[in-house]
Amino acid sequence: MGRRSSLGWAALLLVVVPACGAPASISAPGGRASVVAALTGTDITRVDCVITASDMSPLTVSLTLANGEARGVIAQIPAGPARTFTLNAYAGAALVCTGSAQADVGAGAVVAVSITALCTSTPAVTLAPRLDLGRPTYASGGVASTCNDQEYGQDYWGLGTQNDNRWLPTAPAWCAIDLGATGASKILVSLSDEMSGNIAGSPGFKSYVLEVSADSTNGSDGTWTQALQVTGNAYLFREHTIPFANERWLRVKVTAPASISLDDVDVWDVSTAPVGSIVWVGDSITARCDQRAGSYGADPSLRDVLVASNPAHDLLQLGAGTVGIAVDGELSGNPSNLATYLSLFPDVTYWGIALGTNDSAGGTSDAAFHSGLQSMVDQIKAAGHTPIIARIPYSTDSTYGANTERLNAVIDTVTAANSLPPGPDLYTLFKAHTAYLDDGVHPNKDGCTAWQAAWASALAPLL
Repeated sequence: MGRRSSLGWAALLLVVVPACGAPASISAPGGRASVVAALTGTDITRVDCVITASDMSPLTVSLTLANGEARGVIAQIPAGPARTFTLNAYAGAALVCTGSAQADVGAGAVVAVSITALCTSTPAVTLAPRLDLGRPTYASGGVASTCNDQEYGQDYWGLGTQNDNRWLPTAPAWCAIDLGATGASKILVSLSDEMSGNIAGSPGFKSYVLEVSADSTNGSDGTWTQALQVTGNAYLFREHTIPFANERWLRVKVTAPASISLDDVDVWDVSTAPVGSIVWVGDSITARCDQRAGSYGADPSLRDVLVASNPAHDLLQLGAGTVGIAVDGELSGNPSNLATYLSLFPDVTYWGIALGTNDSAGGTSDAAFHSGLQSMVDQIKAAGHTPIIARIPYSTDSTYGANTERLNAVIDTVTAANSLPPGPDLYTLFKAHTAYLDDGVHPNKDGCTAWQAAWASALAPLL
């Protein structure tokens, strides 16, 4: 149920022209570019101009929109050959127009650059429908309804009341859901044992089997076919796509550990459309704030916010937070954390990068931070996903200080240079609401609710 740009498929809908309407150009006297972009299409909400070259850092300016034009000035353009001028126009977070051209910029010279931008419609997004909500659930042990009640989270930190809405039988045990006559040829199944802490830990579903049936009546009888088997799982979130043609039932059978702990079994029909989905790759702030319940869980969660505005936006949200990690930590090791997550979550569309607080504390250089972020972006895009980078949250702790602002500028540069959907501005959010911070760095429950709401605002235009 996505938004559609009114631009249509056309060229030359966005051109850079001086106010008098002369040939398309950017004038750069003395290293300054005055930009005027004439726009066609009412859905455009933001236009950026980015100047890049191999011997200079990217320069980006967001142009001011008014009366069908975008205007702005880019100052301090280093003189030199082969400067690439790129214009990117967005409808919400969707890139709908882009074009670029090269020009040599001489010191004190006036340079004319003609840019033709191709503007395309933003396709309406059809998302996979949720199948398990309100469906009959059965189990061999424990309280059957708790394995499919959309109640998540547990009190890992011991700072509140233990969440009693988990499925907590003794292994081996199974939980089965009658999904009905769905007509689905394949389904995506999400399993979670949500807690505040590292994604890699001691999940309550280490060894399990996914099974399907066309003729069961109670989850126990009928003919069952094994669709997937996993042993030695070490992660709190998992998702799998399995065949489901001519089937009706899904059964999750857990054989280890002895004390099973499972928040929820969530199911989507992905026969013809992808599931709306996000996984957050981040640090201890992410490890807290990716929760949907418990001591720090967002209330309402990202999913709750999006479903309230559009019931079709029933998203899969997963967390991959690791306490103490910086950007280089996500990329080190063989396989790296990021490579592992890409293998664990192959069906997730959007990858939220929420890193930088530990880089700020450690004084990571701009160059190293840029290189690490770019490597993450490249790997995520190569796997067929869309990265979205959040700006580093503000902290009242002087340890972080100016480094956070410095590294946020790098995030802005990487986002613009790769034409990524803009991520949430967590710096501005927490600077304006320091009461959301528990210890000056980590958000409290209200802060985590605001954290997920900010991500919901960033995702909404993409859905």
